[in-house]
Amino acid sequence: MKFKLIIEGADFSSFGLGQSSDVSTYINNFNALGGGTLTTNEKTALQSYYDGLVSANLWDKIEVLYPFIGSTATYHKYNFKNYQDTDAAYRLTFSNDVTSAHTASGYVGDRNAQRSANSNYYWTGTLSSTCAGFYNTTGEVADTNSRVVMGGASTSSASTSISRLVLARNFSNVTQGELARTTGGLTSGTTLDRAKIGFLAVSNNSGTVKLWDDTSIVGTASATIPLTGGNVPVYLLAYKNSTIELNYFSDVTLGTAFIAKGFTDSDMVNFSNLTKAYNQSLGR
Repeated sequence: MKFKLIIEGADFSSFGLGQSSDVSTYINNFNALGGGTLTTNEKTALQSYYDGLVSANLWDKIEVLYPFIGSTATYHKYNFKNYQDTDAAYRLTFSNDVTSAHTASGYVGDRNAQRSANSNYYWTGTLSSTCAGFYNTTGEVADTNSRVVMGGASTSSASTSISRLVLARNFSNVTQGELARTTGGLTSGTTLDRAKIGFLAVSNNSGTVKLWDDTSIVGTASATIPLTGGNVPVYLLAYKNSTIELNYFSDVTLGTAFIAKGFTDSDMVNFSNLTKAYNQSLGR
């Protein structure tokens, strides 16, 4: 006689197996809302990505994760960490949206159409031990004007408030990251490559700001902690502060975007590798 043991709600992530309930619920939720049906390859890629994040002890440190899987706005708007159809769960709100902006390659920017997305996420308090970033699947179109892929500020002046996020492959003609800095941006110090595809992130660990290009730290700087203000909005494919309309629109296609707290340098490397593997498994 054979018996089958079923353990409901079990987490075998310590064995490298992951817990599939998050992924299954995520997919089923979208199907029920009419977002379409993911392919077998897309489901496998998402499950592998999740399993890797759990195994590397990264999942619980992530606050917002947009995997931009599927080819509809319904799929693209949800936060993988909290897949509820509410602003409180940090779903994306798209501006100047069109159907063609949502592809299998991700969320497509268009500076001429002034396309963007509001994450409905606001940083408050200190930005110490925080990070934000993205994986773009197409490069920035050649342009001498500044373009921001992730950005927002609580005040209009970076010199009077360090409540600001800027992350771009082409800002003032340099690759730049800024997260709670009193003056200006943190540049890479390397040759600008607007067309580059891959992982770009900025982290702030106890006042040390680091700019990450794939798994390499390409710039460091100091920042003053804590913030003088708060409520920093996070926009995708554009930048906005309290006194100006959205601007600095980007042309990249986003394959992934994230916000996390408590990532170490080793965590950043692991997350970059897992995110790259996820996007490449989708043919991006």
